[in-house]
Amino acid sequence: MRAKLHQEEHFPSITFSRQASLHPAHEIHGVVRGLGVRVSGLGIEGEGMGIGGVVALCGNRAVFPLTAEEFMLGRTLIRRYHMNGVSIKFIGRGFVDKPYKKIHSALAPLYVKSRVFRPFYYFLMAARTVANVRSRFVEVRELGYVDVAYRVDGSMVRVEVDASSLRCSRYFVANELSGRLFTKLLVDGRDIGRIPPWIDLDCDELELFSPTLKLGMKLRRVAGCKLLAGREVLGERLDWAGASYQPNTRRFSYEVVFKQHD
Repeated sequence: MRAKLHQEEHFPSITFSRQASLHPAHEIHGVVRGLGVRVSGLGIEGEGMGIGGVVALCGNRAVFPLTAEEFMLGRTLIRRYHMNGVSIKFIGRGFVDKPYKKIHSALAPLYVKSRVFRPFYYFLMAARTVANVRSRFVEVRELGYVDVAYRVDGSMVRVEVDASSLRCSRYFVANELSGRLFTKLLVDGRDIGRIPPWIDLDCDELELFSPTLKLGMKLRRVAGCKLLAGREVLGERLDWAGASYQPNTRRFSYEVVFKQHD
């Protein structure tokens, strides 16, 4: 039974909306993302997946939801993400997906692990922009779906995930906001300094913090889930910072808490 969806939930100057906004130039344009977050009307998701966005990993290929259905059950928004999209690379009308994937697969591990190599990788990414290499999401045969329930309670969002119908070995549930705004990561209360593109964390709690907004987003360890965090900002294409859960179970839940700092 479908009910009229509530457009927004409020907490002082923080607003949670059903869908995170996205600019056409962003890398993941076309993907159905999680909840949007606004501060005094300003969308702060950047190019990130919002709160509770879903990505599956089948082999070495990331699979995204390009379609979804949703309905309200009381004050809870329930969304079914259909995992049916992959990103391809092209120049003009010509596809360059295979050579791009080979180069990316070879260089990505160095990019993630080596600070020395990272500036060179950024140079290559900038060269990709100059060469007009673009991403486009195309629909593929659906690899199952993931049901996610969102309930807003003041400054907290409770997220419940059911991936029982997903036919992929691994999946992530991402909580990502703008990397231009959120530049600090506190791990168990300790500032780790510059946030790397991807880091595997062993902690009880993390807080992604925006000095500009004086706003923090907190997440806690969840049993049976790996917790990862990262940040990438590059031109108009990349603009995200956040944390993802990688579960070894098909069902789990967690809470995202926003805290305004003085």
